[in-house]
Amino acid sequence: MDPLNGSIDPLLSLPGSYRIIYELSPSGCYTGSTKTTKEITLYKCNCRLQTPNAFTPNGDGRNDLYVAIPTTGCLLEQYQLRVYNRYGNCVFSSSMPSQRWDGRFRGSPQPNGGYVFSVQYQFKGQPLNFSSGTLLLIR
Repeated sequence: MDPLNGSIDPLLSLPGSYRIIYELSPSGCYTGSTKTTKEITLYKCNCRLQTPNAFTPNGDGRNDLYVAIPTTGCLLEQYQLRVYNRYGNCVFSSSMPSQRWDGRFRGSPQPNGGYVFSVQYQFKGQPLNFSSGTLLLIR
């Protein structure tokens, strides 16, 4: 509510927890008899996890490692990245965002081609998220 003019703005834009009290009746009109309280939480939405769609682990020092990249300044509280080959075998798994895939599995370079990734992550103060997609390994 705006303290200067008494108007109510139903749009909330600041992160935080809010208690909302609303009144309903079967006819949709205010009766003053039924109050419902609901608590909602708004999360800061500018934290993202970027997942590149290709990398080139050929030793040239450019784009040699695959990693999901969080938005600068956003703290990850939970993180689990997995990469699967075309047969569904997990060829890389990490729970540390700083650990990157070099295109190898048990020391052996993996072939060119498509791979599937899945990543489960949670930024501080935000709900758990899940993302999956494909990536291309190019040597």
